[in-house]
Amino acid sequence: MPDLQTRHRFHTAAEPISAADLALKLGLACVGDGQVMVEDVASLERAQAGQLCFFANPKFADALATLQGAAVVLPEAAVGMLPPGCAGLVSAQPQVDFARALERLYPFAGQTQWPEARTHVHMTAQVDPTAHLAPGVVIGAGARIEAHVHLGPGVVIGQGVVVGQGCKIGAQASILCATLGEGCIIHPD
Repeated sequence: MPDLQTRHRFHTAAEPISAADLALKLGLACVGDGQVMVEDVASLERAQAGQLCFFANPKFADALATLQGAAVVLPEAAVGMLPPGCAGLVSAQPQVDFARALERLYPFAGQTQWPEARTHVHMTAQVDPTAHLAPGVVIGAGARIEAHVHLGPGVVIGQGVVVGQGCKIGAQASILCATLGEGCIIHPD
C-alpha cells in the first residue's frame, strides 16, 4: 500500500478520526470497535487497518469476513457479519453514507483555493523558469510544471498535478488529479 503522502497527492485529507466520532458526525450508529482510527478509504476487497470501506451486496461477504482493523459502512442486516477488531457504521444507505464520509475525510477534494483572480502559484509548487504563465493562472500545492510549458489565461492546475515538458494548455482549462506527459495539448472549450 502506498504511503499517505503518495495517496494524498491529489487531495488533502483531514486529520484521522475514530470510527465512533465519524459515525456521530454522520448521524449513524457505531458497532464493534469504535476506537478504530480512520485516515483513508479503500474498496472492500482492498481495505486495510485505518481505512474505511462500505458493504452493501451480500456477494461480497467473503471480503467483509477478511477485514482487519478497518471501518465499514454497512446495513443493519450485516452487523452480525462484522469481523472482530473492526468498526461498523450502521446505515440504511451504505453507499450514500460512504460518500458522505468521503466529504468528511477529504473536505478540500476538488477545490483549488486562491486569494484572488490573479496569477497564483502555491509555495510548494515547482515551476520551471522557462514555463509561460498567462494572467489568472492558478497552480495548486505540490504541482510541478516542467520546461517550456504554456499555460493560457485562467488555467487552473490542481494539487499534485504534473504538467510535462512542452505541454500547451488553453485558456480556462482545469487540470485536476492528472499527470500529463511531454507535449500534450489541451484545447479550451
